[in-house]
Amino acid sequence: MKNHRILMVCSYPPRECGIATYSQDLIRALKRCFGSTIEIEVCALENEYCDANDYPEEVKYKIDAQELSSFFKVANKLNERDDIGMVCVQHEFGLFGGDYGGHLVAFLLKLDIPISCVFHTVLPYPDEKRTKIVQVLGDLSEKLIVLTNKSAEILESDYHIDNNKLAVIPHGTHVVLWKEKQRLKNRYGFQNKNVLSTFGLLSENKNIETALRALPKILQKFPNTVYLVIGKTHPDIIKREGESYRNALLTIVDDLDIKDHVIFINDYLELSRLLEYLSLSDVYLFSSKDPNQAVSGTFAYAMSCGTPVISTPIPHSKEYLDSSTGILLNDFEDPIAISNAVIDLLEQPLTATSMGKNAFLKMRAFSWENVAISYSGIFQDYLQHNNSLDFSLPPIKTDHIEDMTTDFGMLQFSNFSVPDTSFGYTLDDNARALIAMLMYYKKKEMTKSCD
Repeated sequence: MKNHRILMVCSYPPRECGIATYSQDLIRALKRCFGSTIEIEVCALENEYCDANDYPEEVKYKIDAQELSSFFKVANKLNERDDIGMVCVQHEFGLFGGDYGGHLVAFLLKLDIPISCVFHTVLPYPDEKRTKIVQVLGDLSEKLIVLTNKSAEILESDYHIDNNKLAVIPHGTHVVLWKEKQRLKNRYGFQNKNVLSTFGLLSENKNIETALRALPKILQKFPNTVYLVIGKTHPDIIKREGESYRNALLTIVDDLDIKDHVIFINDYLELSRLLEYLSLSDVYLFSSKDPNQAVSGTFAYAMSCGTPVISTPIPHSKEYLDSSTGILLNDFEDPIAISNAVIDLLEQPLTATSMGKNAFLKMRAFSWENVAISYSGIFQDYLQHNNSLDFSLPPIKTDHIEDMTTDFGMLQFSNFSVPDTSFGYTLDDNARALIAMLMYYKKKEMTKSCD
């Protein structure tokens, strides 16, 4: 069978960067959703700070992004194959060598395979050279994918990209259950604490210093508050500058005398632990000072965990955050505005909880599985199958049904995932539950007989 594979060109774990994590999450979701009907390989981008040997098995090629010859070498190998339906490039200007990542243009010009390009950063008001490079990437691609509507608008208005070539696919999020914050707080030792958090690979653009300077005013009113700064320093920053930024943050903590209220979790956390930290947080602080940061995975993950977000006005937060899900700040480096916003939420816990639930519900539409389905709509036209990609239904989980069922029957309502006994039981709900469980039992028995 020809043309049944997708090749993803991207940074990739074990490299620690946002695009690498995004790419791995997307590939895993595509495999979960479509199983063996789609095969995905990876061409991993490397630079002078990253030259890994312990890649997972899907990584079949490596490119030294600073060496144009490395791009040509891989392009020649790919052109010899007849089983790749599309090359999908995860684009960030800093990932590719040459001016404005111009090595990528030479690579795509040499390829004889259909191309899609995902723009994670779309800068407004570009100079002439950036405009030309983006336009060439658009001309060489069958489809340009962006993560926000604003990015699509900028590509159309500032770069003159045809709207018909654009597709908006939001940043994916991991599906988590609505968890009781107090239970998680107890597990992590934050009983009777108000927990603020921020996460991501540290760099100056994170603007953590502004959040730290907001803390003293918050502590005057809520002295039982702690601020979790989750994440190690970006590996590229460490190689260039060492831990100068983190050390500067530690100095601010000492100068403000808030060291008992700030916890630096200097680690690249595994996903499950990260999601629990976000779920137990009372408020998530997103303090980026880059007004052109098109999208943030950290912002999306915090909302998906049901945490009200206070955010500076980057395009992503302006598009997704409103008064029902959090607080959008007007400025980028205003500690007083952050202080006032946090105090407002801590003074109104019911409002904060409502914001968190609304954020939780809003982000359900952007699960990685739904993102994978959107990508498959683009890939499908370039994969030669007798039939369309076969969607694999996820395994059936009965956890919530079991939680909702007592010795008497199935309860009528829950508050998210927490059973609500105050409304009791209804006959029709229990009848439907009985039918569903009989169907589940029959399915399990059929599976056993096939085994």
